[in-house]
Amino acid sequence: MIVADTKEERQAALDRLLPLQQQDFKSLLEVMSLSPVVIRLLDPPIHEFLPNENVLVREIAELQQLVKNAHGLTGLGAAMTLMQAPDKVRADVDGLGRQLDPMLVESVIVKKERRRSRRAPASR
Repeated sequence: MIVADTKEERQAALDRLLPLQQQDFKSLLEVMSLSPVVIRLLDPPIHEFLPNENVLVREIAELQQLVKNAHGLTGLGAAMTLMQAPDKVRADVDGLGRQLDPMLVESVIVKKERRRSRRAPASR
């Protein structure tokens, strides 16, 4: 995938990788069904993807202005930041959504709730 010469070759490699990732997530969620799970997205080597210095300076200035305008409205600030999220972040989140089978996630939640209810002390 990393050494693919074209977008098509990269996509073909990702398509072969997807079933392996789905199985990994399935196994992870099954093993960890009683505990919370945090899935972190790995960042690419930042020096390869940063825009030039002028673009960064402008974007930082825009973010600083956004922070001033939001003034304590952290929810608004977070929403605005997400709306301006780079395509890579959006692609990562979308990819994670495709890798997690919704039925699998639902079954793990149901199992966890059943176990929790069996362990809960009976009300008298």
